[in-house]
Amino acid sequence: MSIYQGKDAKIRLYDGTGTPFYLELCLDNMDFTGPMGDPVLEERLILDRGLVDACAHYVTGTDMPVMEPVDISFSVEVNDGDKFGYLMDWLEGNTVNGNTIVSTKGDNPRLGTGMEFADTGKKCSNIEYRAIVGSVNFKMTYNAVYFDMASLSLAESEEGVTVSITGRCYETIVRSATDFTAGTDVTV
Repeated sequence: MSIYQGKDAKIRLYDGTGTPFYLELCLDNMDFTGPMGDPVLEERLILDRGLVDACAHYVTGTDMPVMEPVDISFSVEVNDGDKFGYLMDWLEGNTVNGNTIVSTKGDNPRLGTGMEFADTGKKCSNIEYRAIVGSVNFKMTYNAVYFDMASLSLAESEEGVTVSITGRCYETIVRSATDFTAGTDVTV
């Protein structure tokens, strides 16, 4: 039986400044989970008294399933104290290494309609997941991801300390074959 070898996947968290700040993380545990596309509108079948006839047709449902956030999750091992501090500052929406992190909420709305949070203190980040699969560069971009600190967990074991992170993606999800978006490394 063969053992699957990891693909050296990485993620970057980006903020919403003109030339975005980013924080790059290695996915040591190979456990990134996220949808491959945006939610879609449901289509409901309309029949005449439950029978198919010439008037049978589909109608779209409400926008709610499309506008609801979708979950993404991953974990990182705590190997570098400074980088762990930067990650926690970023997820809390604080200044990171002297840099003000700007929310990305509203930059890439689904259905072309951006909605603000009722809590104006919430900050979102764009997340880019990138892996090299064979000779193909594979990237998923999750726009406007909010991290609720209550959904993060810390686990200690003989192998080390791991932070499990769950975020909610409120805007578009895009697949591409490009490299990471250019920006400024927040750790420098």
